[in-house]
Amino acid sequence: MAAHHHVCAHTPHDHLDASHEKGETLIEMTQAFALLEPGGVLVGDDLDWPAVLSDLLIFCEQKGADMVPIEADDVLSQVPNLHARGNHWVLDSSPRQWAVRKRPDVGGIGTLAALVNREECGDEPEEYQPLTEADREGHKLYMEGVECSERGQISDAMRLYKRAAQISESVAYFYSL
Repeated sequence: MAAHHHVCAHTPHDHLDASHEKGETLIEMTQAFALLEPGGVLVGDDLDWPAVLSDLLIFCEQKGADMVPIEADDVLSQVPNLHARGNHWVLDSSPRQWAVRKRPDVGGIGTLAALVNREECGDEPEEYQPLTEADREGHKLYMEGVECSERGQISDAMRLYKRAAQISESVAYFYSL
């Protein structure tokens, strides 16, 4: 998309040459958009392929709230031969290319890192809820260990963590001791 590079030289952008398989293209669009910097432009090839067009329409429906609305896009509206189609842009080329722009207030790589962490590790755990006397004692020792650690008394903290894990398997599991 040569015109895009000229007009939008200072706008972060990524080019996606998708797989052209229905469903797979949608996954690639979603992942590329997640990596895109806020305010950035995602451009793709081969809009004439039915699978690409179908997945682009689904993508725009799913991510529309995170995209700059066509009527408010002061960057892509300046690109020659780029035409608004629904909630995405089409470059009149052969083959046709498509473009969408991420809103400047929608998270970038930091948001993606948090999402990946949440998917791998789960949501932030709730506060520990001891059930037994051993759990209460283990939790008390763990919290004392945290206080020692914050004061720089690492060997004392490690001793308390080890003792907490010995007293309560639940504390050991919850705090990954």
